[in-house]
Amino acid sequence: MMEDIPGFPRLEGHDALGATPLYFRIFMVLEREIRNKQYPPAEPMPSEDSIAQRFGVSRVTVRHAMSLLVERGLVTRQRGKGTFASAEARAPMADGNPGGHPGSIADVAHGAHVQLLDVSEAPMPSWAIPVGGRWEGPGARIVRSRGDDTGPLSCSVCHLSPQAAPWIDPHRVGSRTILDALQEAGLRAARAEQRLGAISADEDLAACLGLAPGAPLIRMRRVTFDDPGHAFQCLERYYRADRFEYRAHISRGGHVSGVPEWERSQAPVSGGATGRGGACR
Repeated sequence: MMEDIPGFPRLEGHDALGATPLYFRIFMVLEREIRNKQYPPAEPMPSEDSIAQRFGVSRVTVRHAMSLLVERGLVTRQRGKGTFASAEARAPMADGNPGGHPGSIADVAHGAHVQLLDVSEAPMPSWAIPVGGRWEGPGARIVRSRGDDTGPLSCSVCHLSPQAAPWIDPHRVGSRTILDALQEAGLRAARAEQRLGAISADEDLAACLGLAPGAPLIRMRRVTFDDPGHAFQCLERYYRADRFEYRAHISRGGHVSGVPEWERSQAPVSGGATGRGGACR
């Protein structure tokens, strides 16, 4: 019996959209585990037989996935010893952030429960045109919110190009990021342009995030490109400023020790929230 992969139903051969072969689904799972350092570089990874048993597939399928890991430089094979995870494998892309930027605010919010608020057709947002050019015709506009047991964390508005939109069904993405779902379907991100800023919540955002209008928000804007250099995703995400903090250790002389990182607060700051409800429209 094949192990469940979050967001995918159990199907033989391909995922729900018929876009992702089994070997690539297994590759995506192992890639993320390697980048998350689940396999110590000094110890051999599970054998092909063990991986085949874990996912309920043939060794041929596993061998195909492992070959792709070798091709991407994520593992090395040593004759008579086994397969070893690369010590140089970087952290996974944080919500699609190329290079796995450490301490990403998207990483901190990742894993919270997700609610799909709206799916519609829309052109590329005007803010992204200076960065990503234009795509022809309307694409998809997907609005979602993330939250934990204490309340809302963020609200996102994701625009997909007409070429990228058919790769996924927004209603079946689940808790994954849109970019993770696209990549698991086979559409690979090559680079992204991203900016962080601060804004005040309008009435729609305030309702979505359980805040009073005018409350401070952290805004992330990102345009993601494929290998040929075409923009295929424009993401605008709004984070509650009272739920996140940016931490760095600075010594005399301005030296920063360790890796600066975002942290998620366990509870909203008193007086910030006014209740939950509404949607980002």
